[in-house]
Amino acid sequence: MAWGGKKAKQKQHETTIVPDSVPRASSTAKTPTLIGDGARVNGRLDCVDNLTIAGTVAGEIHCEQLINVAESGKVEGKVLCREIVITGIVEGDIDAEEQVTITSTGRLIGDITTRKFSNEPGGFFEGYSHMAQEKRPSGSREPASTGNKRNKQAKLEKEGNKV
Repeated sequence: MAWGGKKAKQKQHETTIVPDSVPRASSTAKTPTLIGDGARVNGRLDCVDNLTIAGTVAGEIHCEQLINVAESGKVEGKVLCREIVITGIVEGDIDAEEQVTITSTGRLIGDITTRKFSNEPGGFFEGYSHMAQEKRPSGSREPASTGNKRNKQAKLEKEGNKV
């Protein structure tokens, strides 16, 4: 009972707020994959969309798009991808269809095969770089041609020259 012995009527109000533009997820929208800080993945990791690694991945990674290794991220194993940006640590060979970028805080210990390679001042790289001469066929897991000695020998032999 309310003051004065009368029952107070309680009104329930429902309010709906609709913003002018509501982002909607479409059925074709792709969600990037995140390996969070403190998480550890052991084994092979296959990813169709962009991948951000803030934790640790120990094993082989196959990613059809961009891999971003965050400052807290670490990769221990072979990486095949379209592009990779290393702000954290990668210990293993990389085959990137388009580009490998090591930022000022990034560390890469391993060989790379790619078309474009960038190592910012302060970034660390120990290994061999092989600059690919052509793109891999779409969806192929095979490395692009690197123009290395073995490929040159095969080309000479094909042309009928002895090596």
